[in-house]
Amino acid sequence: MRFLFISLALTTVACSATTDVSTDEGELSNPNYGYFAVRQDLKKCAYPMCGGYYVHRVNTAKTLCADGGYAAECYVASVDLSGTGLTSDEQSNVALGGSVLRGKIGKSKINGKQYGQFAATEAWVGETGSTPSGAVYRATDNNIKCIKAPCPTITVVKLDTTSTKNVSGVDLTQTENVADQATIDASMGDLGSASGLIVAGPIVHGTDGSDTVIASEFWRKATSKACGSRGMQQCGTGEYCKFDAQAACGTFDAPGTCTTIPEICYQLYKPVCGCDGTTYTNECFAAGGGTSVAHTGACK
Repeated sequence: MRFLFISLALTTVACSATTDVSTDEGELSNPNYGYFAVRQDLKKCAYPMCGGYYVHRVNTAKTLCADGGYAAECYVASVDLSGTGLTSDEQSNVALGGSVLRGKIGKSKINGKQYGQFAATEAWVGETGSTPSGAVYRATDNNIKCIKAPCPTITVVKLDTTSTKNVSGVDLTQTENVADQATIDASMGDLGSASGLIVAGPIVHGTDGSDTVIASEFWRKATSKACGSRGMQQCGTGEYCKFDAQAACGTFDAPGTCTTIPEICYQLYKPVCGCDGTTYTNECFAAGGGTSVAHTGACK
């Protein structure tokens, strides 16, 4: 996944006239609620009074801040990503400015004073760095089958609302900064996942009767690639769990990283012993066999 630093403010995303009045701790049980746009605070003064982030609930005109007041956006001195399931290294790679986070605004004390803190359960990373405009939706495939076009095969939910609509397509090619084709293809593939794809933009009705979301920006969910330790995910199809030498093939419960299995390897004879106890021609051939390297040289 690409992580882009985005300094453009997300406050340009169109808001409804709704005011954020939710204080229900059970809100996050609904997968379409609890989403906030984030921008960096670039004012120059001593931290934590400056240097944090401004957050606001998407599709909402006023957000409930940590001090109990409502504002177009709320200042938080810190963002806690520990609830996202990402490793500490993965968290450090998430550029928060320009992201969309799911979670809640809370409070924390810094140097004896109380400041806002955002506790995130999900992090969504913008793919193009474009300035968002229009409503913010989660888009997912709905498995509707049709015998003629247009076919509304995608369901879009306007986040933090109950508004839902079936559309015929999502166009990711008209963002201000156009994404490369590989990014577009991978993002469109997210429509078939449980999480889907977050998209900002208008829904345009075509002359053929189709409805299409024209993306001004889109976000993919940051997911952990850690593997090989207790309680961690299995790697996906076409991936293997790659361990660093210090991880000793996961013997000491040290995690590895899900890595794509190579399709082509050079015939360079530099034998290694795989974590599966098999001797391979070189490290690439071990990866091609779906295993990491235990040590250089043939297995004994």
